[in-house]
This record gives sequence, structure tokens and C-alpha cells, in this order.
Amino acid sequence: MDEDALDEQRLAAFTARYRGSLDPHDALRWALDPLAPSSDGSESPAVRLERQRQALYRGAADPAEAATFRADAADWDQELALARLALEPRAIPPTPEVAAPPVERPAWRLRVGLVTAALALAVVGLAISTRPSATPAPTPTRTAAGPFAAGVPGVLVASVSAAHGATTRSGLDGGGHFVTLVVTCQGTGDVEVRLTDGTDARFACIDAFPRTVVQPSTARLSTFGYGVTVTGSPSWALTVSR
Repeated sequence: MDEDALDEQRLAAFTARYRGSLDPHDALRWALDPLAPSSDGSESPAVRLERQRQALYRGAADPAEAATFRADAADWDQELALARLALEPRAIPPTPEVAAPPVERPAWRLRVGLVTAALALAVVGLAISTRPSATPAPTPTRTAAGPFAAGVPGVLVASVSAAHGATTRSGLDGGGHFVTLVVTCQGTGDVEVRLTDGTDARFACIDAFPRTVVQPSTARLSTFGYGVTVTGSPSWALTVSR
């Protein structure tokens, strides 16, 4: 079999597993090299976002531009995480089926809005009375580890929250896979997670409703550690998975 045929097989297999919104050609390319140009030759979103970030840091940032940058960066982080999860067949969990009430409606599939069917996402279960009406209210999740838990794509390696767990750990087993950070937070402040491979992810929290953000590691990891730094006083939870 020639190299072109192998590439087509690889793309077909990747496309079958991929649950993001990017063109599969670009998603596969960026999963391997986020800075590579797209299939049509245009620049990667990672390059554009880095240029915007540097521009914001050079002077007094306009609040609207900063908010747009954060939203675009969060969307890119999620798309990149979904693309990297699709590189490995076992990293994509099946979409759960939920039975509807009898007679009134047929069975339907529950689709997660923020990170799609690739993440089994459980969002903050805090008491909230001011959630925007345009955003569907997720089912609260309470665990012994704390009042809420972030989503867990793949195999759980570690979990920690504002109420439970160590904010610094080492000697974790990445198994040679990409590691995915999922942070859910609400309140005023930021949550910063740094992996020992150099991945440095900063998550901005807001008061209005819980926000969940996904950040993949920059490389496949074997043994690794993490550290969490919190500014302000948000409620938060972190899962680390591979």
C-alpha cells in the first residue's frame, strides 16, 4: 500500500472519531502541530491568537477585545483537545443514550453543548438563580470530593477542587498519552494550572454561571505533575485525564 493510501486511511479513521467542528483535514494537522498552516494555506488559529495575545499585553487592553480573545482562546482550546482525543480510538467515549418518557416522545441522545459528545461533562452543581436563559441548565453533579466535579474525557488520573484534594502533585502516570485538563469554575478570579511539561493554562472564572474549559498538554506525557494557583475566591474543580 502506498503512502497516499495510508494517509487516506488515517484521515478516514480520524474523521470517524472526531467530534469537533473543524475541517477533519485541519483538525488532524493541528492535533499533531497546532502551529501548522491550514489545508488551504491560511494561518493556524494558534498563530492568530498568539498575535492577538501579544497585542493585548503591549498596551492597555480594551475590555471588549480582551473578552473576545478569551472566548476565542477557549473555543480553540476545546477544538484542539477534541482533535487530540480523536488521535486515539479509546479516548472518545460513546455518547450515552437517554430513554424519553413512554408514549409522549421517542428515545433521544443527550448531547453535551460545550465540548460535544467527546466529553462526559458534568458541570458545577452550585445554587444559581441568575443563569442566562439562552444556556441550557446542566444537571448538577455532587461527589464525595466536593460540591461539584469537572468533566473527565478518557481515563481519570487526578481530581482536585477548592474543597478537596492537593493543589500540587507529582509522580502521576500519563501512560505516554496527551493529558487533558478540564476546569469548571464560578466566581471572581482565575485558576491557573501548570504541568511539569511546561503546559501553563489559565482559566478565567465569572460570577454569572459556571464555566468549563478544556486544555490539552503540549506533548504526550509519561510521569508528570501539576500545580494549581488560584487568584481571587472562585469555586472550582479540576480533573486531569489521559
